[in-house]
Amino acid sequence: MALSAGVTAPADAEVCPPGHYLLFLLNQSLIPSVARIVKIEGQPVAAARPVARPVARPAALQVPGPVEKDAAIAAKAQRPPVIVGLSSTCPYGLAACWGGAYVALRRLPGVATVRPMADAKDSVAILYLDHDGLPDVLNWPKEFEKLANASYAWRGVEVTVVGDLVSREGNFVFAATVARPQVKLAPLEPADKVQLNLENGAPRALPEEERTAFENLSKRTGSSTSAVRATVTGPPKQVDGAFVLEVRKFEI
Repeated sequence: MALSAGVTAPADAEVCPPGHYLLFLLNQSLIPSVARIVKIEGQPVAAARPVARPVARPAALQVPGPVEKDAAIAAKAQRPPVIVGLSSTCPYGLAACWGGAYVALRRLPGVATVRPMADAKDSVAILYLDHDGLPDVLNWPKEFEKLANASYAWRGVEVTVVGDLVSREGNFVFAATVARPQVKLAPLEPADKVQLNLENGAPRALPEEERTAFENLSKRTGSSTSAVRATVTGPPKQVDGAFVLEVRKFEI
């Protein structure tokens, strides 16, 4: 006796797309019958178009240039800057012929770091010490000349000293600290100013506030009987083993 049975295909064409299939019948023991080829008809489902997703691109590597490095060093500095006056023997000035001076300054004893950009306007370099004392103003010029192969003229150094200012035997001095000897103050000599006038190759002229800085500082502190906290900037000298700081500007 022939048996007939109906088979219902899935209604969803996404589950059973139109086409030819092998159809098996399974008995209760899950044994398949001989397969028959059947054809499922219907309208094919349009393929979904892939959604374009933006491709994440790696961020461009930002390499800081000399200006950014210079600003970063200045922002992170824990000590006052030391200004070094240099004149390059090359005709284009210190900033344009800066590489040799930069390398030589970094090798001077006591130097922690050198700002990567020279100050073209004043023809000076800016660096920071690795200690809280004073630079070796006697030996630095000789060391630098050897390291830079005499390619630059050393014009001097300017420092900023912060400390307790007292009056001793008619002189104003910064009291000695663990890291720094006593420093005597003196008026600024025009020839000792490290900032250069590029037009005539001489130190920049002293404006009124610099010319009278020592006198004004003396007036501000002369009546005080106790130590005054002060910040003084100017070129230092070492005379008979003692340090003298010429006052270019100050804050109290």
